[in-house]
Amino acid sequence: MKKVTALIILVCFITTSFISPSYAIEQPNNIQKLIFEYTLKENGYEAYLEKHRDKQRPDKEIIIEGGDYSYSQGDSFVLDSYEGVEGNLIQTSEKGYVEWKFNIEEAGLYNIEITYFPIEGRRSSIERQLLINGEVPFNEARLITFSRMFSDKTDIKQDNQGNDIRPSQVEKPNWNKFVLRDSERLFPEPLKFYFDKGVQTIRLVGIREPMIIQSIRIFNQEELQSYKDVSISYDIDPTVDDSYIQIIQAEDAYLKSDATLFPLFDRSSSKTEPFAYNQIKLNTIGGYNWRNSGQWLSWIISVPEDGYYKLAFKYRQNYSVGLPITRALYIDGNQYFKEMNQVEFYYGADWQMKTIGDDSEPFLFYLTKGDHEVKLEITLGAVSDIVRDTNQVAVDLYNLYTKIVMLTGAAPDYYRDYQLEKKLPDMLSILEENLFILREKIEELKLISQDNVNESSILEQLAFQLEDMIKEPDTIPRRIKNFRDNISNLSTWLLSVREIPLDLDYLVVASKDTKLPKVKMGFFESIIFHIVSFFTSFIVDYDTLGNIYEDDAITVWAMMNRDQANTLKALIDEEFTPQTGISVNLSLINNENIMLFSAASGTGPDVAINVSRYIPMDYGIRNALIDLSTLDGFEDMRKQFVDSAFVPYSYGDKVFGLPTTQTFPMLFVRTDIMANLGLEVPETWDELHKVIGILQENNLQFAPGYPYDCMILQSDSEYYSKDLTKVLLDSPEGIEVFKLWTNLYTQYGVDVHYDFFNRFRTGEMPIGIEDYTMYNMLVVAAPQIKGLWKMYLLPGTVKEDGTIDKTVAGNGTASIIFNSSQKTDQAWEFLKWWMSVDVQAKYGKEIEAILGTAARYNTAAVEAVGYLDWPQEEYEVLMEQWSYVEEIPYIPGSYYVGRNIGNAFNEVVINGENPRETIEKYVIEMNKEIEKKLNELIRK
Repeated sequence: MKKVTALIILVCFITTSFISPSYAIEQPNNIQKLIFEYTLKENGYEAYLEKHRDKQRPDKEIIIEGGDYSYSQGDSFVLDSYEGVEGNLIQTSEKGYVEWKFNIEEAGLYNIEITYFPIEGRRSSIERQLLINGEVPFNEARLITFSRMFSDKTDIKQDNQGNDIRPSQVEKPNWNKFVLRDSERLFPEPLKFYFDKGVQTIRLVGIREPMIIQSIRIFNQEELQSYKDVSISYDIDPTVDDSYIQIIQAEDAYLKSDATLFPLFDRSSSKTEPFAYNQIKLNTIGGYNWRNSGQWLSWIISVPEDGYYKLAFKYRQNYSVGLPITRALYIDGNQYFKEMNQVEFYYGADWQMKTIGDDSEPFLFYLTKGDHEVKLEITLGAVSDIVRDTNQVAVDLYNLYTKIVMLTGAAPDYYRDYQLEKKLPDMLSILEENLFILREKIEELKLISQDNVNESSILEQLAFQLEDMIKEPDTIPRRIKNFRDNISNLSTWLLSVREIPLDLDYLVVASKDTKLPKVKMGFFESIIFHIVSFFTSFIVDYDTLGNIYEDDAITVWAMMNRDQANTLKALIDEEFTPQTGISVNLSLINNENIMLFSAASGTGPDVAINVSRYIPMDYGIRNALIDLSTLDGFEDMRKQFVDSAFVPYSYGDKVFGLPTTQTFPMLFVRTDIMANLGLEVPETWDELHKVIGILQENNLQFAPGYPYDCMILQSDSEYYSKDLTKVLLDSPEGIEVFKLWTNLYTQYGVDVHYDFFNRFRTGEMPIGIEDYTMYNMLVVAAPQIKGLWKMYLLPGTVKEDGTIDKTVAGNGTASIIFNSSQKTDQAWEFLKWWMSVDVQAKYGKEIEAILGTAARYNTAAVEAVGYLDWPQEEYEVLMEQWSYVEEIPYIPGSYYVGRNIGNAFNEVVINGENPRETIEKYVIEMNKEIEKKLNELIRK
């Protein structure tokens, strides 16, 4: 699994191996040109610096006002003032560009600093592309990231059980000065740009999120000296109090770069502050959420008088055994010596104290009386050069691999001479060059690895293979699979090295000789800790969350994970209960069978949310649920959803569930590969069939998902009769749809079982049907194909009038009220509040802030989706597809329908049975079961 997953590091290379001569585009299009430019090491920043290594760094400064631009395109406009800053400002959008002209008196290398304000958007990082004189100077300038700022909305509060409540994260925008850096922080210093003498231009192209620019500063940042050189000038007053110490809890961060950097709960040691055996205390920050380059946290420290102080951090680094984890340290936005750019935290299973300094003494910082901001930012530190060069090795070798596969195929004939040296004359030189780099990086890794841990084993394994391939090039075809696997392993290693989490408990500012707190438990402390923790575990209720009420409270069961439930409970305690006076006890459940037993015994909750789509009808027709359509305000609630959303939760004129989440399929397309093959995105199933044929000629596959329901809804057939008493899939139209569906497998040979995510990002499946939530996973876990894929409407069926029917089948979950509830009115008030647009939007934003983009909420409330962090283009596509969504009814016996559709599919696709006869046979079985259930439950 890891080997497949690891086929990354600019996997867009594989597109070149799939171009069939008969279908390839004759001239490279813009996408192909961009891919080519990205992959050339000559277009990288290192090559750029090498090209200009002899250029001067003039001691000059040019300041350009934001509003003093020469050209613009898009929604940009000038402002006179904003948030306390007056002047010639410009507001820029995520579309279009702004360009400035200025004059350089002395040619040379310069840094660029931009003073900006992150105005309200979708809470994502701001992204821009930088052009100098109309051209991107190097690849790293294609994506410049400007961070936003977040903070806790409130101090950490407690529920009525004494447990800490995680505070919401709110954006706290302010004016920032940012010296341009590469977005991955692969280079330890800010980027340098070469300008010739005379009139020059800078253009910022919008990619994501709006911002206001006050000024652009062209200057040269002073190179930092070592601490040894800086400290020579220190004048330490011996009369200053040398016993000062201040402890700042790390969870009380002042500002943070991401909303995901919220306080965390740790109970691994009684020395964490604060600590309680039987209560949840949010006492740390960081962890796995704090792992990506460029993320930062800051705190406010205070000193009583001017003087020299030391800094220390109580940390736990149990993530990277062999390599230290690195952070850059800033005080009031400044670095005073070069060691501040590389503060290393070494591995340890327990908590440790890191005093900023070297092995001999702590580094001292001169601080004036009052408050100061201390910031730690993630950098790659000592491994940055290794990661950069090894990344290029992975790129080069994967490119070579695809060229070889173009000649040999993925499963070459071991006894055939493919004449690779003749057909790929640069093959051996590529292998030799990258073998040299690998050996060099292996030695560098050994120098910085800790505790005799061999961090270079992956690199060594690949180096051994390259050496053998160079010695015996005739054996390369039979080694091709291992070659691919070793490149995959290298890619996996690169990903793991670039993710560098760290836990923090608190930081300390103290006088030089002040003794720091003890961070580890002693022997007897450890024994007492484990004994008390063991017995406490028997009395703590881990399933009930937040405030717990004894009387007059409604009970809500939630099919959620703990983070989701904690977020919901916080909203309930902050908003719902104070507004309505209705108390709520929220409990987690992870098995829906519990509801069956509780409903049968009449001891169930008042409300259950996020239940499976089959439960409302199954329970409702057995009189276990309230008919929501009889409750006051139902018709108003109904308007928040698409018309068909209630279909699976209704039976007859009764409605047993309120739609909570709703999803539907979309068409995911690798636009780069489709462009290479000269293919358009298919609008209809007929067009899709032609695309599949061309893909297969190029050894590519289509991922069909489960299109049967969509095909039925687009056809002139019906799933059930109008009175919902029988299946109609054996109608002439239904049989034709079944044939079309099974023909995808029997005639076009598409795969029945596959891993779409991995095969999509490696390019093996450049087009496929998946739930729209796949978008979030691809954005987070497949950054290598960013910009090379899009989400489109599903193919449709052409109607007689020439229109294309793009109807798709929906899916989702519901919320219900049990008939056994004695508080129906209160329960209904809760459901109306829970599914209101405002609350759904707040909940969705909070979940994404906590769990990241991959957890973006798929609410059924259509209007609420507009408040989530969807990019505008994708949002518009989603809304268009949502307008075509239809739901399939759920009736007594529906479980048997789905089961037998699967049986019919298997008989046709696997056993080769006749489609017409097979579906007709199974429809008879389906209708028998439906008749049986109707007699048992409805007609009795």
